[in-house]
Amino acid sequence: MDLSELRKAITVRSAKRQKLEKQLLQFRHPMTPGSVYPQYTRCARSGCRCMKGEKHGPFFYLSLRQEGKTVMRYIGKQIPPDLKKKTERYGAFIQQLHELRKLDKELTDLWNCFRKKLVVPLEKTNL
Repeated sequence: MDLSELRKAITVRSAKRQKLEKQLLQFRHPMTPGSVYPQYTRCARSGCRCMKGEKHGPFFYLSLRQEGKTVMRYIGKQIPPDLKKKTERYGAFIQQLHELRKLDKELTDLWNCFRKKLVVPLEKTNL
């Protein structure tokens, strides 16, 4: 990649990064870190429908990370609408944050390549 192509690639990714930063800063509503999962269970009663394969549920749980461990918190038989929105917002936020980190890495690599193209080795200079 020559210098003009590097400049163009850096400019394009910088513009994407700036746009993504603006989007991230637009998040204003509360978020809940984690995901909502349905669980189906069996009971111990003999003759129950769950013994024939028709499990009880769904019962919803919130899965989140606390102190490096995954924790499941019982929500209930229905997902509260506000919790669903909060976890979806969090998922979108994290997705955009990952994209921002990816762009940062690409920009760092491009800048390092740009620097290498501009730096003249010491043995090729007239010092």
